[in-house]
Formats: sequence, C-alpha cells, structure tokens
Amino acid sequence: SNLNQLSLEVGRLKVIKLKNKYLFTGKVIICLLLLVQLAVAESDNNIHIATVGDMSGKDNKAGESLVRGINLYLNEINENGGINGREVVLDIYDDENDSLLARERALEIVKDNRAIAVIGHHYSSCSIYAGEVYKENGIPAITPYSTVVDVTPSNDWYFRNTFNDNLQGSFLANYVNKIIKKDRICIIQEDLPYGSFLADVFTETSQSFDIEMEYNFRFEVNDPNLDITLENIVNELKSSGFPGVVFLSTHAAEGVKLVKLIKDADLKNLIVVPAAFASESFYLGFSEFSKEKQAPGYYSNGVYVSSPLLYDSADEATIHFKEKYVHTYDSEPDWRPAFSYDAAKVIIQAILSTDVVVKEASLREDRQKIRDYLAGLNDIKDAIPGVTGYNYFNEDGDREKPIFIGMYRNGKAISALTQFREIRDIHEIYDINKAVKDGKVTLVEGRYLYKTDVVYTAITLNEITKPNFFDYTCLLDFDLWFRYTSDIDIENIEFINAVGDIDIGEPVEEYVNREFFYRRYNVKGEFRTDFFSIPPPYGKHILGINFRHRSLTRNNLIFVTDLVGMGITEGRDPIDQMIQTQVLSPGHGWILDKVRIYQDLVDISTMGRPEFINIPSGMVDYSRFNFGVLVKEDTIG
Repeated sequence: SNLNQLSLEVGRLKVIKLKNKYLFTGKVIICLLLLVQLAVAESDNNIHIATVGDMSGKDNKAGESLVRGINLYLNEINENGGINGREVVLDIYDDENDSLLARERALEIVKDNRAIAVIGHHYSSCSIYAGEVYKENGIPAITPYSTVVDVTPSNDWYFRNTFNDNLQGSFLANYVNKIIKKDRICIIQEDLPYGSFLADVFTETSQSFDIEMEYNFRFEVNDPNLDITLENIVNELKSSGFPGVVFLSTHAAEGVKLVKLIKDADLKNLIVVPAAFASESFYLGFSEFSKEKQAPGYYSNGVYVSSPLLYDSADEATIHFKEKYVHTYDSEPDWRPAFSYDAAKVIIQAILSTDVVVKEASLREDRQKIRDYLAGLNDIKDAIPGVTGYNYFNEDGDREKPIFIGMYRNGKAISALTQFREIRDIHEIYDINKAVKDGKVTLVEGRYLYKTDVVYTAITLNEITKPNFFDYTCLLDFDLWFRYTSDIDIENIEFINAVGDIDIGEPVEEYVNREFFYRRYNVKGEFRTDFFSIPPPYGKHILGINFRHRSLTRNNLIFVTDLVGMGITEGRDPIDQMIQTQVLSPGHGWILDKVRIYQDLVDISTMGRPEFINIPSGMVDYSRFNFGVLVKEDTIG
C-alpha cells in the first residue's frame, strides 16, 4: 500500500525517535505529513511488531541490519496478502545501544500498546534492562544479537535465536588451544556485560588448558579519554614484546580502534575476536583510512572471528536469502540480517499458529499466547526452519546454534580451515573416547564437537557444449581446485550429476608447504542439467556440477567456496569472465545469466559400514559442493 511504501521510505531516511523528540529533515517532514494524512484516511487495522536497536549511534549499521532483515521477511508476507488481509507493520525504536535509553524505549512500546511482540535489542546490556519491562508487562521478545547469558534464563518472556557467551567464550578458548596452538594470551576487554562476561569465560577455559594469561587490560567504553586509554594499552603491549594471542573482548566500534592501533604499531600478534566483529560495523569501520583504501583488508586481514553464519559455507536457502538481500538493498549482508529475518519468521509463524486477534482490547491475552507458543517450540521436531537453521528454544529460551570460525581476507570473513561441528548424538560415534584421543572430537562447554577440515573449493568453467534440454544434458570442460590443510585423498570424489563415471585424474598443478595443500584438476565429461534442489525459473536452465567426497562425511570434511581464489572478495562476478571468454557459444541459442555456488548436505546410505553401526537411520550426511550457471534463451541473437 502507499502507507507501507512511505513507511519504508521514511525508515530509510532515518526517522528516529531520540530522547522523546523527533529530528527531521525537510524531505522527511513531507513524508511524515503524507503518512499522517494517509493514517487519518485509513483506520489502523495493521498488525504491529516492534524492533529496537541502535539506529543513530556509533553502531547504527547493526540497527540497519536489524530493520532490513525483518522487513525483508515482512515484505514477503505483505506481498502475499498479509495475515488474513491485514498488513504487518514494523515499529522502529532507537536505543542507541544505551541501556537506560533501551528501558525508556521499552516503556514507550508499553505505552503505545500496539506491538504484539518485540525483536531486539543489540547490546546485551540493553536487552537485560529492557527485558525487565517486557517481563513486567507481558510482551514477548526475541533477540537475534544479544549473547550475554543473563538475557534469557530469568525472563520467561525473552527468547534468543543465536548462541550465548558461555558457549562462545569457551569455544574461542578451545580454538586457540587446539587449533591455533598458542599457550600465551593477552585480553583487552570492555567494561560492558558483553566484553566482561566473554573475557571471564575465555580466561577460565584457557586456564583449564594451562594457557598463561600474561596481560588483561580493561577499559571503560564511556571514558572521555578513550582514544588515549586504548593507545596507552597498545603501547604497553608493544613495549612488552608479548608474542602470544591477543583476544579483544569488546564490541565492534572499540574493536576498530584497537585493531587499527595494533596494526599501525606493526605488532605481529595473532588477533582473535568475538561475533560482534563479524559485521559491517567492523570491516567497514576502516574504510576511510588511507592504508585501507590503498589495500582493502589491510587492517582486518588475518583476524580470527567467531560468527553464527559464514556465507561461503552456507546452504542453498541461505544463499537465496543473501541474493534477495543484495537485490533489495544493493549491499552485501553480514550474519545479522539473516538472524533478524528468522526472528520475524518465528513471530509471524506464532501469530499464524495461534488464535490471536491482535486488537488493542485483546493484546494482553494475545501476547500471552505468542509467548506460550514460543516456549512450546522446545524440540527440533517442532522447529521452524529458517535461513540460519532450525529455530526452537531450550528451557532458558535459548537456541544455541553452531559457531563458525572465520578469518578476514580482503575485508571479508571467510571460513577458517578448521571448524568445530556439533555432534547431535554421541552414540552415533562407535568409540567416543578414542575419537577424543585422536583429536577428531573435542569437548566444549559440556558438548562434544567434531573437528572438521574445511576445503576451499572453486571451479573455472572453460567451455559448455551440446546443451540438450530435451535430454537435460550438456558437455562441460572445467578446472577444479582445492586448498586445504590435512593430507586427505581429495581426488576421491563422486560427481553426483555426471552421466556415467568421471575420473578426476591426476592434478595438472599442485603445491604443498607447511600451511596447506593446493591441487588443481582439469575435468571433461557429460553432466545432467537442472540438478539444483530448487528448480530454475520457467524458461531457464541450470548447467554445472555437484559432487561429494566418497568416504569423508560432513563431520570430517566440508567444501566451501574459495571466495578469495575466485576473486569474489574483490567484487568480481564469475559470470563476467565467462561471458568475456564465451564459455557458451552464441550459436547454441542460449546466454549466460548468473552463477550460483553453495554447499549443502546429501544423505547417503551407510551400507552397514561398522563405523556407522550406531546410526539408527542408516544414513549419513556428506558435504556436497554445487556450482551452477543459470542460462536463458537468447531472444535477441
């Protein structure tokens, strides 16, 4: 509707309620007047959801991600008729990541008395303070971002659809000990609950490994002389000659300052950071500095970061979300909008699954029904599938989704070469003690995790010939390369959509050093088209390849897209080179449209193999790499 379009436009122009006063530009005043006129003409029969975050402060990128992710899902609902013909409207409140202001905004939501539920906040301190208001007034809330443990356990009205900091802090300490293999650490922490709690968990876990903590610096976020304080910390670190790992237990805004100081001081310490850094707020925070302009990624390169989501190892549904986000907002998403998108999906599903009226007179009762529905999502069989995985909650209102470890390259976080992956049932492992002893499994915060090798994977398509869309086949000539750390039989792969058996052969190029293996193969053969699980649009076809390893399951190996090797982190689109080199001859009557690359899982029978004898289903997951080129008919040529 016109009202909805204007609401979206006003949101983009940052109409923000600050300290109970409205700040507007001239253009926004016009939009607001039009909104008021339309509001008078139309009775408000809408369903309202509130969101609260930093819309105007130092981390406003997080607020933007929050709103964009939610609106992306709400737009899908509204474009399909809304809920019983009623539009779902997002009410945006700005807390500037200030805990006292967050409480004020929560009280405004209570006073406005129209939101069925709340999505937010960002900072855990804000969620804790505002959560008291939501609990007292019976308003259900989901936070996609706040990871401090205290947000949810003592608040029956608050839910979280990401991991918490007990898991994150312990996970990072385990990674430093078992993968990075460093035994000396320095922590630089903020005074807010997020940084303080993470530092405590990281320290406690590290000490259990006999890792020596040589320095522990603490600063106040609201220190009027913060820049000088941070500079003094880095100078002291430099003068000490400390050679170990530096863990920055802070939010992204302060992290940008610290990383810049560390790199400008020419310190060579390996830097490890939490999920707050897996965001635009961090990697775009360097964009105005001259060294970063000359060499994108100058400051962030080599930084290890935990993240709830990394797109190079994402499945098809997540990649589809990313593409839609880019199409809608003309920018690349970090992990945050995907989680706010799923939070919106969960709330909408709660509305659809309960007999709520969502009117002012029934709002208290409706909110109770929504809360009870969310609390009832307590098992994976009841979960709501989303772009970040399955959404359901434990008895504390948490959904401890997996943690991934990324490393920054060229300003983008890509999957580190070793990951820890959750074991759904330890009984599926024939000998758990042996697996731990062999280093294939580790224990983190009472949870057994697989140690999984990551294989950077990419394809250069050289030629497509004989596309036949009656038989759905084509001939392909392509180069396939892998980069990885463990000495595995990487060539033992099965091309799932091949017509007949295709042998990968010997590598045409290989390189081995102490850090990694690199092997490149040239492959030719006949392959089936339209092999993606999601069919191509009408009148288009998918040409390409998918494959899996024959013996190494998803627990041991995962193929991820080599974004660096393909130049995608530099903004290059593989389709441009294919068009330039005429991979598909114009004479075939088809033209290249776009490329889609992702990994997902494929279930394969265990065939009774002894190591899988404890798996009741008789099926195991393998990582499947998918490379497809969408083609459309050439209506011009």
